Amino acid sequence: MNKSRKITYVKINELLLDINNPRFAELYTGSKKQDDLVDYLLNNESADEIAKAIEESGEFYADRPLWVVNDGIKYLIRDGNRRCAAVIALQDPTKYKIATKEMQINELPVIIYDDENEISTRIRLEHTNSLFRSWDRIAKALEVYKMYNSGSSIKSMAGEIDSKPSDLLKLANFYYEAVKISGDDLKRLLRRGRGGTGGKTVIFERLFSKSKECGYEFQKHTYNITVTDKKLFEGYIKAMVSYLQQYPGTTYIDVNKDTDKENFLNQLDNNFKKAKNVDLGGAVKGVEPKDTTFQPPLIDSIANPTVTITEKRGSRKKKPNMTRKQLPNAVRAIVDECYNLDSQNFTNAKMALTRVMFENSLKYVVDNTEYKPGSKMLKSNYFQKALYKSGKQYTDFSELKRLFQCLITNTSIKKAMINYKSDEADQIIHNFNVEASPNQAEATCNNLIPIVEFLLQDSQDLISEIDISKL
Repeated sequence: MNKSRKITYVKINELLLDINNPRFAELYTGSKKQDDLVDYLLNNESADEIAKAIEESGEFYADRPLWVVNDGIKYLIRDGNRRCAAVIALQDPTKYKIATKEMQINELPVIIYDDENEISTRIRLEHTNSLFRSWDRIAKALEVYKMYNSGSSIKSMAGEIDSKPSDLLKLANFYYEAVKISGDDLKRLLRRGRGGTGGKTVIFERLFSKSKECGYEFQKHTYNITVTDKKLFEGYIKAMVSYLQQYPGTTYIDVNKDTDKENFLNQLDNNFKKAKNVDLGGAVKGVEPKDTTFQPPLIDSIANPTVTITEKRGSRKKKPNMTRKQLPNAVRAIVDECYNLDSQNFTNAKMALTRVMFENSLKYVVDNTEYKPGSKMLKSNYFQKALYKSGKQYTDFSELKRLFQCLITNTSIKKAMINYKSDEADQIIHNFNVEASPNQAEATCNNLIPIVEFLLQDSQDLISEIDISKL
């Protein structure tokens, strides 16, 4: 029988964060102390953004109560851990290193449940779709794994959680096998973090197509993982973890195409090469491959413009790789024109086109990408601030860029877009006395490659790397 639940208020010190919360329990590597949990949620689950939003509004809205279970001593939070962590952090922003003003909120609205099964059922029936939209892909995969092994079918999860739950099952099965080898180091790489060192889930997924070469494979229908070569698989996992720790700026773009995957695997350390006996370039063990020199990911120079990257001639991409299905020729033509222009003879034109290319790509994505079936980004209220009507609708691209970059969960790409400024291109377009240098035009084009690749990737890949819960 349904019960009428009233919102009541509970003091902050009577609330207990849930260390077993399915959103982050598997990926959490800290202690059971509340302070460590708060710090984790701020740094890895975007609770810092919630804190800023609460500060800006000046209150914690009563219509966003936490769902809690009374354990006899305190109230265990089953839904609303990030919101509670945000409020705790606002009480002492300096301690938790968040850029907000101090704000004292001594109690929070809650709905109290006595029965764990009842609150779990409510979360599943009333909150599942919106809940999972904001989860990181790895957290969603681990929850799908639990549901599948509890009897949920692939078909039922396809409508409830994700359009391709089978891919999530592969990811979860891979995770459980790989974490046996690299433990907390792997967890830190997979979970999202403010420092830009995490969020590497998609890199591992891109390499699933090379599974047999790395000592494992997925079974048909069940999606279970089988380690076909234990030594090779362990070498691969250790090498991947070591590499991504050493080069945190690496993104899925570095392993996006088949040829890139071959090159990427060639750059892993000797743990993998020794395990394989024959490296991916075809060299026999003991013989150096043609070129194992690491070429640092271009994204590092974008996220931090002060970094200078020295590359071998011909190693840098010449233009973005656009994998968006049914990409209009008009969009593709602008990108091609920008990168085909000679920077020495058409310096100003090339510089001006960088702005046109970026804004054209961004507008196309917002106008044409469905963030859920039948709903395009453009129709979301989230983007309305960037759209104006004065006879005809026109776009405030500065506001559109600001809004879009707030959705990006890939830390390196997010930083790259924030750091990209169109000011120099604007001056060239609007002021005939201003000229760009060839190096400046070339550098701007190079720095836009990963951004344009991100925007014009396959729509499903794009959706997996933005926070659609804000839309």
